[in-house]
Amino acid sequence: MDLYLSVADAARILGITPQTVRLMIRTGKLAIAARTVGGIQLFRQEEVERLALEREQQRRSAAAS
Repeated sequence: MDLYLSVADAARILGITPQTVRLMIRTGKLAIAARTVGGIQLFRQEEVERLALEREQQRRSAAAS
């Protein structure tokens, strides 16, 4: 069963602002999985967590350099 997150939830997990989440949508780095009847964008939790892990790995690589 897929779990879905709002823009605010995704931003919190990724450690970024909601505006940056929206930029990631526009640039194709994060796909919208669903929309509510009211138009709220939702994302798959597993996708957001995967992106968070990738961002953390990139930060660690940059810090080690």
